[in-house]
Amino acid sequence: DDVRNSAEGYAAGGSLCFPAKNNKPFLKPHFCRWNATRSGRNHLMPHIKTYSCLDRDKELRYFVLTSANLSTAAWGQLQKHDSQLFIRSFEIGCLYVPDCYAAYLQHKHHGFYLTDLPIRQTSGTIKRNLRPCQGTRDQESKHSNQENSNEKKIQFEILYHDQSNPFTSSNLTTKTKIVFPIPMDIVNVTKYDQNDQPWLWDLNYTAPDLYGMQY
Repeated sequence: DDVRNSAEGYAAGGSLCFPAKNNKPFLKPHFCRWNATRSGRNHLMPHIKTYSCLDRDKELRYFVLTSANLSTAAWGQLQKHDSQLFIRSFEIGCLYVPDCYAAYLQHKHHGFYLTDLPIRQTSGTIKRNLRPCQGTRDQESKHSNQENSNEKKIQFEILYHDQSNPFTSSNLTTKTKIVFPIPMDIVNVTKYDQNDQPWLWDLNYTAPDLYGMQY
């Protein structure tokens, strides 16, 4: 139903590359409902491949954004008695860890974003990021006053990075909170119930979508 009722209807299912042969029973307990209301993308089906790790306190320890899905073609397969790793596809991705991301926030190129999506809803233009493209820090300060309300409405996941304090004799390590822009929920997610079924892009669906189309 998430695909059928999405902004693109069944056509959006083309970005969810999950055939029936890969729908193994052991996978369903790990499936969760797509929820991206925090970024205004709940009705936009993802093609995003992300991997993240939460610790026991539900703090984000790392986040990977990549083109590599869960396949041997993307991640490789051990061959010849585990003597070589064969990878069929070229993939690219970014690994975000707290210390590096904290350094990026202070970098001179921080704030270089794509433009906003030209889609109008009742809540206004859907933004790719919390802030539009900035130039100087003076311009950034002007934007910050205008967008404080948006930052309060859209809560993203939190990373913490350990930072030693040089001003104390004991050189204590403190935690610094970093807001990290994840567009979908990864904490307190809704697991599939017994009636939920994943989208399988090689099956037929007869119920009409938003545009009256079948698949």
